[in-house]
Amino acid sequence: MGGASLASAKYEALFSLEVDGPVDRADIVGALFGQTEGLFTEEYDLRELQEKGKIGRIQINSEVRGKKTIGEITVPSNLSKEETAFIIAIIESVDKVGPYNARIELKSFKDLRQQKREEILKRTKEIIEKQKEQENVGSVEEALMELMYSIKGSSIEEYGQSRLPAGPEVKKSEEVILVEGRADVVNLLKHGYKNALALGGATGGNIPKEVIELGKERTLIAFLDGDRGGDMILRELEEAGVDIDFVARAPSGKEVEELTGKEIARALDAKEPFVKTRERIEERARVEAHEATEQESVEARPEQVAEQAVEKVEEQQKEEVKEQAVPPTQVA
Repeated sequence: MGGASLASAKYEALFSLEVDGPVDRADIVGALFGQTEGLFTEEYDLRELQEKGKIGRIQINSEVRGKKTIGEITVPSNLSKEETAFIIAIIESVDKVGPYNARIELKSFKDLRQQKREEILKRTKEIIEKQKEQENVGSVEEALMELMYSIKGSSIEEYGQSRLPAGPEVKKSEEVILVEGRADVVNLLKHGYKNALALGGATGGNIPKEVIELGKERTLIAFLDGDRGGDMILRELEEAGVDIDFVARAPSGKEVEELTGKEIARALDAKEPFVKTRERIEERARVEAHEATEQESVEARPEQVAEQAVEKVEEQQKEEVKEQAVPPTQVA
């Protein structure tokens, strides 16, 4: 009997079988095809599906124990997940084998492609670990993350009427990571963070209304570059009325789009309430302003000293002129 082999199938359904009497494999096969034939349209007939390669060869392992037959039935499928589930329900409807009552129940429903993917990733990890012993490369986890990202490709979506670059979970996540640009979303997505939303270059006092509304409903984490640009964007968000809950910053001098997975995790773990970040920025601004004033004072001091020296010389010269103008005392 033809059909898809287990090696090429997408899914595999495993059933338990119990028959209230002694039967052989031929009896079980006959029951499966006979009792399911004509239940639905021809396209879901087991024999028709096998001939078209939509399901594989049905494997039956059974044995007679006392007055019962116990066993397992394996059905490989190249149908979609939903259609395979439909076939599973059809097979479970078989309640007799020969003259005996029978019970067929699903034990497991496996995605064979997922198993293969896991085997490939496991082998990939082994290869990377072996190579890591020979060369100074990054962590195995990061290498695997980048590999998976390159295999799956970008899952960036667009959010709202402004079509802001967003991760695939922004629409449903209770917590949203707000970043500056598309490249930041790409990097976060590469490292497993699917709830990032970019301003999309909408700075300069032009914060999208979608971001403002989102802040009213969700927890917003502003994840910004570790430079003055990040400070400016944070100020713009506040002036636009965006309700920022937490702030995370890239290491000083670094941008979010260039961070490694570990750096991203550390930055997000170290996030702090927006109010605290704002106080720190204001304090830094006061210190910098004070230092600038001091510097201006230091730079102006040499001129002041020179002016004072000139004044002193002029005073001395005036005194000398006065002394010369007084006639000497005559001795009688």
